[in-house]
Amino acid sequence: MSTPVDGGVGAKSGGIWPGAIFALLGVNVVVVAVTVYFAVTDPSASIEPNYYEKAVRWDESAARRASSGRLGWGVHLELGPTAQGRELLATLRDADGMGIDGARVEVEMFHHARAGDRWTPRLEPRGEGVYAGRLGPVRGGTWRLRLMARRGADVFVTELDQAFQEVGVPGVVPRENGR
Repeated sequence: MSTPVDGGVGAKSGGIWPGAIFALLGVNVVVVAVTVYFAVTDPSASIEPNYYEKAVRWDESAARRASSGRLGWGVHLELGPTAQGRELLATLRDADGMGIDGARVEVEMFHHARAGDRWTPRLEPRGEGVYAGRLGPVRGGTWRLRLMARRGADVFVTELDQAFQEVGVPGVVPRENGR
């Protein structure tokens, strides 16, 4: 009896395995590509900008916070409605409760659920210690606000969490926490 030279059935089934291996590797490449895409484009996952520089200068920021505490200044934040959306109202008061005018106020804010979307509205003085800046549509929930107010040699810094109500509902639900 003679054996076929082409190897019969076994030779044909051996050709499927290299294709299956390449197909599985291809699926793996697609899964990794999709995972990387979502990892780098998701605004809820975020790295603190300039985190190394902030860590190196931690002592300076601690001294600035202590100096701000000695000033006795405070800030009250709320949202107000405008024709274009909302505006952030920051009221600066000194230790006697008087409004602080003539300051340059900067704020950085982001929603806890979207830390990658950072807003830096320009706050303009309105008088009696009130500074206002336009915002777009505001997502309800807890926001982190970092505020810096400068007037002459005085610098006031604070970082706080503020709970804002949903868009379309005027007002603020304040939540106090430590500095």
